[in-house]
Amino acid sequence: MELTNKELQNSVFDELLDYLELIDQKLVNHVEEHIDIYVEQQQRNIKTISNNLHKIENIYDHNIIDIAL
Repeated sequence: MELTNKELQNSVFDELLDYLELIDQKLVNHVEEHIDIYVEQQQRNIKTISNNLHKIENIYDHNIIDIAL
């Protein structure tokens, strides 16, 4: 059973479409992974900044108490 030219074109087109969908999914996964990494880094940065602000606040509070005494 031979394929007609149109059937062959459709078959090749289907294969290409499947391949493009696979590439698309891999790209989406890759981007999502990098977004997750970026978000985690930013959350760590925010936590570090918050901790540093608390340390500064404590130093400031102690200095105010020392000045008052």
